[in-house]
Amino acid sequence: MNQKYKDAKTQQLIQGKQIVAYRRLGEKTNPILLFLSHLASTLDSCDPEAMDALAQYDDVIALDYQGVGPIHGPSARDNRSNGRRCSSLC
Repeated sequence: MNQKYKDAKTQQLIQGKQIVAYRRLGEKTNPILLFLSHLASTLDSCDPEAMDALAQYDDVIALDYQGVGPIHGPSARDNRSNGRRCSSLC
């Protein structure tokens, strides 16, 4: 793995009116690890060294929740809604 979390590009997945911001790190041939941070966390509040360590063994997809951080719009009502928003990333 050559890329570091701090250098990973923030991307957006748009589904209708819903937006999910994410960063992907690690080899895509590795198992996917969907990193769901705590409620008020953003992609920029993750520990870059911890994310780099996770990406040594997994294809890490870290998410920003809509309505938290730079992604504006209504936040999900529950974790199931967040999961539906993110399912097309995997």
